Amino acid sequence: IISLCHVHKKFEGQRLTKRCRLALRVAVAIIIICLPLAESLNSLELVSTTVGLIGLVLLVDLYGCTFVGESFLRDGRKCKYWADCPKKRRRALEEAVKTGATVNVEELAMDEKGYVPAP
Repeated sequence: IISLCHVHKKFEGQRLTKRCRLALRVAVAIIIICLPLAESLNSLELVSTTVGLIGLVLLVDLYGCTFVGESFLRDGRKCKYWADCPKKRRRALEEAVKTGATVNVEELAMDEKGYVPAP
């Protein structure tokens, strides 16, 4: 109900629309509610069916939120991190990495007066 009432941003090129994903959620919810009526299922089969249905909804939601041009899985590129820091702090970080020392990030973030700059 909350997801139905919530106004989402619309993105061009999304694989599945919000309504399509919500329809699947409602269908799976109805199936899960009706599962105890099945007389031939034992408790293990009930649990495994429920976990499978929830996993299906999760995968469809993840797939539906991605864009058509993107790869659903990793594309093989390594993540790269970078930071814009002064040379003095960068040298201290590089030295700590080489020696294996622990770095106190708060100390590195402070300026000469002892203040942490606002983001």
